[in-house]
Amino acid sequence: MLEEIVGEIEDEFSRSRDAQVIHQADGKVLVDAGVTTEHVEEIFGATIDTTEVDTVGGYVYQRLGRIPQQGDIVVTDSLHIEVVTMLGRRLRKLRIHRIDEGAANPSS
Repeated sequence: MLEEIVGEIEDEFSRSRDAQVIHQADGKVLVDAGVTTEHVEEIFGATIDTTEVDTVGGYVYQRLGRIPQQGDIVVTDSLHIEVVTMLGRRLRKLRIHRIDEGAANPSS
């Protein structure tokens, strides 16, 4: 009812639902940094081991331990996450793809 009076009220969950996810032809996915880690896990069928942050951008910050820069890469057991664009100190876009287990562990 309050929204009818003052307009739409956004919270962290509505922002993450509206965050953009673009599936690219090469199998990579371009996402807004505000996409939840849970959504990324659903897209790739992978697990992102974190309990301290809710978004993939927050996860990148946490893993790097510093302000990210364009081109930075975070690798998990199954995902490759690349920082594509920044706006000041803020992450904007990330490119994510699943790591091919055969490429990660080449046979001798």
